[in-house]
Amino acid sequence: MKKLFFLLIIFPAFLVSCQDVIEVDLKERAPKLVIEAVGIQQENANEGLLKVLLTTTTPFFDTSASYVSNAQVSVFVNEQEYVLSNEYSIEYMDSIPMLENSTYTLRIVYDQEVYEGETELFSTVPFDYVEQSTNSFSEDYTAINAYFTDPPELGNNYYFYFQAADFNAVFDTTDDKLINGNQVSTFYSEELQSGDVVNIKIQGVSARYSTYLSTVLQQSNDSGSPFSTASASVRGNMVNTTTPNKFPLGYFRISQEYQTTYTVE
Repeated sequence: MKKLFFLLIIFPAFLVSCQDVIEVDLKERAPKLVIEAVGIQQENANEGLLKVLLTTTTPFFDTSASYVSNAQVSVFVNEQEYVLSNEYSIEYMDSIPMLENSTYTLRIVYDQEVYEGETELFSTVPFDYVEQSTNSFSEDYTAINAYFTDPPELGNNYYFYFQAADFNAVFDTTDDKLINGNQVSTFYSEELQSGDVVNIKIQGVSARYSTYLSTVLQQSNDSGSPFSTASASVRGNMVNTTTPNKFPLGYFRISQEYQTTYTVE
């Protein structure tokens, strides 16, 4: 993350200070619907929880999220409809069956427009074991390595998630082009203390989602100025069937997940 440095100039006391107001004319675009829809199958459970968070994009200087609470949200699994409710949360959610080789269609009706997206359940593998070591570039950092064995079939894509108390969550994706059929590890390093508990997750995702998330992360990291914007909106797998050129942002995915915890020694 790039930092901004401010130069403080001290003038003699007899000089009179003054301030000029600089007005920045920022072009405001019409709000877009942002869809964060994730269904998780815990290991091999027959059902999983689908959560859909809906927001709209806001002006640059507006720091509060604009949640959408008046949409109609449903998912179709093999032509069976499940209606999601946000009665007890800002998210729309419901339990849905977790089925391989099935099509999941998410439909959202909001502001007289219909948004749809399709996906399937992407499987993954459990962790074999977790171990720690001292990171080579600093003795203050502890490295956590979570090992897993990639299946010999090409085409597996993974989403990794690490979270320890008092630290921000870290996540990343990778494919198996270079690791196919081998045991490998995913890596996490932080200034961890003895007794800290690290939550670790591995999820199956599509190649398209892996590319999508990598692009989003790259554009976020490349934004070095507070007035800079992404060079282009990153489009996910949701479309506006009513007005195609008013496409939404965000993504819809269904993932199998294995998770474990590790206590730092």
